[in-house]
Amino acid sequence: MVSLGLGGISADTLSTPEGAAKAAESIDSLIRYLEWAFRHIGLQNLDSDVRNTIQNAADAASGVDLKVGELSGAYARIRIRVDGIDSTVANQQGEISQIRQDAANLTLVVSRKVDANSIISAINLSPESITISSKKINLEGVTTINNSFVVNTDGTVRMDDATVTGSIISNSQVSGQIYANYLEANYGYIGGLSIESNGLYGNSMSILANGTINCYRLNAEYLQVAASAIFGGGVSIYGDLMVYGNKNAVIQTDTHGSRAISAYETAETLHGDYGRAVLEGGRRFIPIEEIFGETLAKNDDYMVFLTKEGPGDCWVAERTPTGFYVEGTEGLSFVWNLVGHRRDMENVRLRKVDSPSPGKAAAIKQRLGEDNHA
Repeated sequence: MVSLGLGGISADTLSTPEGAAKAAESIDSLIRYLEWAFRHIGLQNLDSDVRNTIQNAADAASGVDLKVGELSGAYARIRIRVDGIDSTVANQQGEISQIRQDAANLTLVVSRKVDANSIISAINLSPESITISSKKINLEGVTTINNSFVVNTDGTVRMDDATVTGSIISNSQVSGQIYANYLEANYGYIGGLSIESNGLYGNSMSILANGTINCYRLNAEYLQVAASAIFGGGVSIYGDLMVYGNKNAVIQTDTHGSRAISAYETAETLHGDYGRAVLEGGRRFIPIEEIFGETLAKNDDYMVFLTKEGPGDCWVAERTPTGFYVEGTEGLSFVWNLVGHRRDMENVRLRKVDSPSPGKAAAIKQRLGEDNHA
């Protein structure tokens, strides 16, 4: 049995941080000295009682520090202190794994020395968050984030709601509402339109990559066309049509190609009908066609203009809701023109509209001119 005097180290000394640190330093020096002394005097190991006495004092002063190592550089070490636990395992290839734990954090670190740099992967857990840091992160199995973002094992992704400020690259279906400043897709469907290499195609319209829109049926609450548009069928407009250029009918002539015929404009919304007749017995009744009559305002004070087609004279003798009487020279041929107000528009005259500023109107007109001559 060997007893050792530890130079005044007592329970009172170990009760303070300064005393404990000083005691740990003294005990560590003593252990190294005794190891050296016993090795050089021919003893292979310290007496177990001596070692236990020294180790218990060291544990009481500074905690537990255990390390097993080889000359190759590989080692395993565990340090236990009041404020935490550290464990480290290293091999001769420079790979090191560490677990660091205290009351508020748990950190796992795996690193490898590559030249002057180290590749490090780490997981840090705290009451507030979990941080994963690595050059590559592989997650196997179904991954769910807040029950709104799910990545399945087959690679498909479900997002209940997402705002993406960068790019989305997908080789499969992306469904739902997508709001984007720029969208590029090689195939798929958008609102019933199929995406093909040179444009979008549907049953009633196509949008080509060169900007051409072919539409066979269009229903729109609001449509603004900044350039020329060609409609291959009828156009139905449930509202007003405002034209800042000409309203023309295009006629294919026999020898002069296609020619534009301009519309006759009036200050009021008027309808007209024409006809030719002959005065028989010096008087002739011209009936208003029933269908045309129903397009006119009720009890309209319509106008009739007569043109004689021979010598003599003629005039409008009487007007009724169903027609008018013309009197004049017996046998005189004449042409009549009846003009009346459109039904429900009888009080409209030179209605004021909100038009674009002169500068904007000129720019639109110039753009249309450029497109028409391109």
